[in-house]
Amino acid sequence: VIVVALAKEEYLADWRKEVMTQLGLVALFTLVTLLSSRMLLRRWKREKEIETKLWDNQQQLADIIEFLPDATFAIDKDKRVIIWNRSIEEMTGVSAAEMIGKSDYAYTIPFYGEARPQLMDLVFMDNDEIAAKYPNITHKGNTFMGEVYCNSLYNNKGAWVFAKASPLYDHSGKIIGAIEVIRDITESKQALEKVETLSQRLHLAVSSANLGVWDWAIDDNQMVWNDRMFELYGITSETFSGTVDAWLNGLHPDDKEEAVAASQAALNGEKKFGTVFRICRPDGTVKHIKADALVIKKEDGTSGRMIGINADITEIKYAEEERARLEYQLLLQSRLAAMGEMISNIAHQWRQPLNTIGLIVQYLQISFASGELNQAIFDTNINSIKQIVWHMSNTIDDFRNFFRQDKEKRVFLIAKAVPQAVGLLSAALKDGHIEIELQLEKNIEIFGFMNEYMQALLNIIANAKDVLLEREIKEPRI
Repeated sequence: VIVVALAKEEYLADWRKEVMTQLGLVALFTLVTLLSSRMLLRRWKREKEIETKLWDNQQQLADIIEFLPDATFAIDKDKRVIIWNRSIEEMTGVSAAEMIGKSDYAYTIPFYGEARPQLMDLVFMDNDEIAAKYPNITHKGNTFMGEVYCNSLYNNKGAWVFAKASPLYDHSGKIIGAIEVIRDITESKQALEKVETLSQRLHLAVSSANLGVWDWAIDDNQMVWNDRMFELYGITSETFSGTVDAWLNGLHPDDKEEAVAASQAALNGEKKFGTVFRICRPDGTVKHIKADALVIKKEDGTSGRMIGINADITEIKYAEEERARLEYQLLLQSRLAAMGEMISNIAHQWRQPLNTIGLIVQYLQISFASGELNQAIFDTNINSIKQIVWHMSNTIDDFRNFFRQDKEKRVFLIAKAVPQAVGLLSAALKDGHIEIELQLEKNIEIFGFMNEYMQALLNIIANAKDVLLEREIKEPRI
């Protein structure tokens, strides 16, 4: 009994130990299971969060691409369309539903009317034929840019576009597709063509007129000249300083101060720049220059640039001087002719006084011979002779003043100038039995040269007198 009891006790102890071991293993397994489940749950949540964020990011990117102002589309490595945004729908007239998933260069048909490779295909392969279709194509790495005319856009109206194509990469850096952004540049292209046309016309006009053109950046003191400017100033581009000093150094010493003052006044906004000055070329020749310029203001209102032209007016100046010389000669000739006429008029003016003096002298001789001459008779006749001589002297003064050249304009009365001019011809008109009548308003004034006005009037009256006498008009009258 004791042995059996001891054996039973030992068995129960072993059984108890085994049970505890099994319970420990079960507990351990349960704990491991719980921990693993929790870790898996956390991992699943994290992956779910990442997946959600990734989807959100993709959706945001898709929305951004969808509403980009530039036409945008993308293809995968099999050249199937995977993106076709709203702007490209408007540009091509093809909806995303129609285009997404299509391949075989279907994306080029709305642009060129045919399926063919275009700029984005250069991402996958080098192709000189494709590159040749884009004038001035450039690239940086695997990004390509170029301009091209697409004849089928906008219902076959056609348009110029700027295109930029770049590869799409996966997380490992492998190219999995390409994206292309397209911008309509038709208006800017047309504007550029207009500017180019205007520039060509301006160049033609400047060349035809032989105008020197200059552009002065005031803050940097940098000046740009065209070829004609170098010709005018007698220097070369190699000796050109590139600053305003090139102009200042060429100015004639006598004209420098005035030219610089005119330039400064234009920069200060006081008046436009338009002046004439002389320049001294290195070979010693002097040229007359007509200069005009426009001042361009900066945003703060200060002068930023000055653009102008120089025209060589040397020949014009010489022609003006020659014309002035000829006009002066003609004036002298006219004055000489008028002087001859005046001498004739003086002869008419003096004929009667000289006859009177002759008669007085003859009377004095007779009176002296007959013994009738006394002091009273002598004094009376001498006074008469003096008055006649005084009158003749005044006549000389009138003619001398008439031929004196006025140096300055002045205000004078017509009512004063006309009688003086007529008075010089009064004797000639009287000899021709020509009556002259003056109808004058007293207060009419003229600002000018009085003597030249009288000379012109005198010529008109003298011509009228000659015609009246030549035609033998009865009772001639002016």
